[in-house]
Amino acid sequence: MKYPFSALALALLLCQNALASLPPMLQDSQCSLSLGMPEINFGNQTRYQLDEAGAGQLSPGTRELTLAVACPYSQAMKLALRGDRAQNGAFRYGERGSVKIRLFNARVDGQPAELMRSGNAQATSSSIALQPGETFVAVRGGAIQQGKTFTAQVEITPLLPESAARATQLSSSEARLTLELLR
Repeated sequence: MKYPFSALALALLLCQNALASLPPMLQDSQCSLSLGMPEINFGNQTRYQLDEAGAGQLSPGTRELTLAVACPYSQAMKLALRGDRAQNGAFRYGERGSVKIRLFNARVDGQPAELMRSGNAQATSSSIALQPGETFVAVRGGAIQQGKTFTAQVEITPLLPESAARATQLSSSEARLTLELLR
């Protein structure tokens, strides 16, 4: 039986040690990766407590976390964000929703850096929206930056179609995402 969503809990599980599923040549076990808290819970909300997000969508709000990577030696900071894909191409949130993920304010060894999706050397930006499976790197002046540390802000905004927020019974939505540091 399907129930509309009224209680919204985004269990955003960004696994700090998700490297175990990668082939050995892609793993970098000497580096540490952290992203604020491993779970974000938006709590129970009714339809009228949700924010209007435009285009017939509602959101329980936006959360911002700090992504930090620290390695014992200098290397390119190449990362991938993995998760289930929604119908609109974004990360899936519950049965009918999606999650927008935006990365910004990147720094390598404390110095400002631009962000670039891997495979698109022409498009660098101070802020990028991520899609499931995309990899990204820190760049400066068009060149991939090497460093021991990488930090960036991550903005997370879950979205639900308005029709999914009409509740007759308590229900929850979640997204499970994995952030990976690649060599």
